[in-house]
Amino acid sequence: MASVQIPGPIFSSPYYYDSALTPESMMVYLTTRLGSVDAQIQQIFTSQQQSEKLRAAVNQIKELLNSLKDSSDKNKTLYGSWKVLSEVVSVIDDEIAQLDPGLAKQLKQDLERDGYILEGKESQHQTVQIENTREYLDDLSRQLESTAEMNMIQLQSLMSARQTAISLATNLIAKLHESTAKVVDNIR
Repeated sequence: MASVQIPGPIFSSPYYYDSALTPESMMVYLTTRLGSVDAQIQQIFTSQQQSEKLRAAVNQIKELLNSLKDSSDKNKTLYGSWKVLSEVVSVIDDEIAQLDPGLAKQLKQDLERDGYILEGKESQHQTVQIENTREYLDDLSRQLESTAEMNMIQLQSLMSARQTAISLATNLIAKLHESTAKVVDNIR
């Protein structure tokens, strides 16, 4: 008996080509993509937790500043601030430095400048220094909140990408199951 030769490729669909993704390779891709997206989501969660701890430390410094005496004469030198100022330095060194050493260094340098609370006189301060430091810390809080908001937007985007990958994987598995069921039905 002579064999029958079929000209051209077995699959004549315009959607089939030699380098087409197989269902198995598509599942590997989706699994890899999900792993990548999940890692990015975890990074954002970690960043958000760190940002929240930084905001809490900045708020703690603000509360310490509120405990300092102030005067209507903004340039009048006030005494008795050594304990509070050492606690501010402690918050920067112990809490903020553990979370973000670069921020702690910058914060300390900025607050040691002329006109800020850590200017160098350990047991004295002026109301103008307290006000300047409060403004600086308010700006820092706004920056931290802005970063957190941007992270939340990025997190929403990643969650959407994750949902898309899961939907693709679910649809692919369903189609594979349907085609397998059709083959089994055809054999019966």
